[in-house]
Amino acid sequence: MVIHRLAETPELNNALLVGSAVLFSLLSIWFVLGISSLLLRQGIRASGIKSLASLGEGIYKQGRLLAAVLSIPIALAGIGVLGYALWRGADLQPWFESTLREFTPDMLKALGRGAVLVVLMLIGFYTLQRSGRRVMTRLEQKLRERQLPESQRIHVE
Repeated sequence: MVIHRLAETPELNNALLVGSAVLFSLLSIWFVLGISSLLLRQGIRASGIKSLASLGEGIYKQGRLLAAVLSIPIALAGIGVLGYALWRGADLQPWFESTLREFTPDMLKALGRGAVLVVLMLIGFYTLQRSGRRVMTRLEQKLRERQLPESQRIHVE
């Protein structure tokens, strides 16, 4: 895979390459940590166990905090690489090209399959969550229609 020069000068080209690498890294970290903590929170919320609700909120906050904390070293690493390249007068284009050559089509297919699997799992999760809510409301209505003693009514609720 060949990267075409984004700018005429090596300095500006380095800045664009490092900036895009840092941006991709930040987006991937925020996406992975944000989605995983959000899914855990939604799963705990969907379970209906109220004692776990605070745990779900805590996991969500911890995921966002971890993403923010990891963003700092990534940004600093990008600044450091760019500063070093400017100081040494190095052109980072060959390094980026050799790194991109390591990504084979099989690896990209595997990443694509993994992404499709995650999307399908998300769709399945939300489908089960919605159908579970419908079933639970019907079940609650049927149980309320019955005349239950007070001790059993507490367990139903």
